[in-house]
Amino acid sequence: MVNKRKSGKSWGSRGNRPRNRHSQDHNHNHRDHHEGDFNRQRSHIPHVQRPSYPNEDSGLTLDRIVELFESKKTKTVLDLTSGVGHTGLAIAPKAEHVFICDEKSNRFREARDLIQSRGLKNVTTLVAEFDNLPFKNGTFDAVVARATANRFQDVRLCMKEIARVTGKGGRVIIVDNLVPTDTEVDRFLNQIESTQNPAHVRYYNAKEWKVLLADAGLKVKALEEDVVEDEGGGTLNQWLNREGLNPVVAKRITGMLISANRKIKDAVNFRVDLGEIYVQPRKVLVVGGK
Repeated sequence: MVNKRKSGKSWGSRGNRPRNRHSQDHNHNHRDHHEGDFNRQRSHIPHVQRPSYPNEDSGLTLDRIVELFESKKTKTVLDLTSGVGHTGLAIAPKAEHVFICDEKSNRFREARDLIQSRGLKNVTTLVAEFDNLPFKNGTFDAVVARATANRFQDVRLCMKEIARVTGKGGRVIIVDNLVPTDTEVDRFLNQIESTQNPAHVRYYNAKEWKVLLADAGLKVKALEEDVVEDEGGGTLNQWLNREGLNPVVAKRITGMLISANRKIKDAVNFRVDLGEIYVQPRKVLVVGGK
């Protein structure tokens, strides 16, 4: 199943820079991660592993993804994760085999503990670059990326890789924060995320997701906008605390949101209740097919 394939040049790609091929996890090769932005070449952004937070292993988007596996028998699933791989673990009982893939192995010990505690025998963890996946064409019946696509530094190349390893009749499921087409709001929401997460590259709007799927050779089967993790939202303090931010950065983000104009606040469902600030970022769920 593993295919040691070399990627050629592509839009916004890394040119002819050499790859580091020396390290392994679970007998799978992985390499240093270098990619580009959706609209322009960006400098390399260091990997930062985000701490666990309440909606990582729960939430409405996770429930929605699992629902998509209820009615269709699935053999092989690839979960592109930015942490433990809770999405892949939730799908595992409904698939023959699940591969949980991250570009860093920082939290795979936690993942393996969960695999063992749940008695899952059909889950494999591996480390690999999202833009150079070590699998043959058409390996998977489904590829899932929940809260991961914003880290794709060359999002087009990553989407083409995802499409390449997806088999005929297979599905690609993407969930991430959604930005509107308004340039000012788009810029602000991405700035907020970059402030608290240096690994962040970009959140996209629904129109951009349609283009990205089409460019990768995928058909848009469904696109759900304004999805949320929790109907009630959460306090700003809870959000900042679960991101593990230092007080200086947390204070900066709080000030940015408080001083933002109304359309920006509306984009994150900003509200104040009994002196507490609440936010509820909107998300997008995209299902593509081959």
